[in-house]
Amino acid sequence: EFLNSNPGLRSRFKRSFRFVDYAPTELLEIFEKLANKDDYILEPAARAGLGSFLERLHADRGENFGNGRTVRNVFESMVARQNDRVARLKDPDKPTLMTLTQDDLPLGLSFD
Repeated sequence: EFLNSNPGLRSRFKRSFRFVDYAPTELLEIFEKLANKDDYILEPAARAGLGSFLERLHADRGENFGNGRTVRNVFESMVARQNDRVARLKDPDKPTLMTLTQDDLPLGLSFD
């Protein structure tokens, strides 16, 4: 789109790169790497729900699909929800503080 904005612009670039979208399994791997980096554990039910969501998101993606940016946003949303959830607990143990559960999946997203 940028190169087509000016008739002479495209001729000034000899090479271009096309970045293909990540597959849903790769998006889930990115999420898990973000979680592991920050010492979070994704419980199996949450992983399954997140995987289903990422598959649907990928299938319905548009031209401006966010790829890794979308995964980071979902991760940050889940961490915020997890923080709110554990803040209501009295004396949560370390595993509870480190675990992202199905309850932490963002509202407004359909996970089944």
